[in-house]
Amino acid sequence: MILVELKGTNIEHAAGQLAATKYNRPEYQEIKGLINANASGQLTELAFIISSAMPSRTVTRRLEDQNNIRIKGILHSTATTPIPDLRSNLR
Repeated sequence: MILVELKGTNIEHAAGQLAATKYNRPEYQEIKGLINANASGQLTELAFIISSAMPSRTVTRRLEDQNNIRIKGILHSTATTPIPDLRSNLR
């Protein structure tokens, strides 16, 4: 499962929104439960932020720890550039 948050520069808010979806949204939990019940293997959950801000590794780790979520990547995009293709980041 992949969670993606599109955010201008407020990375802290993006991390909080990813965590809120992962832990508090019943729809997310329902989909996760259906996948776990009907698929073989282990479910992998990935979280990405697409942002015009690029925080340091230290800031990213602090946000991950505060929100109990691991962010696979923070990818750069601005209002005038295309959103990055996530497929190359899924490995």
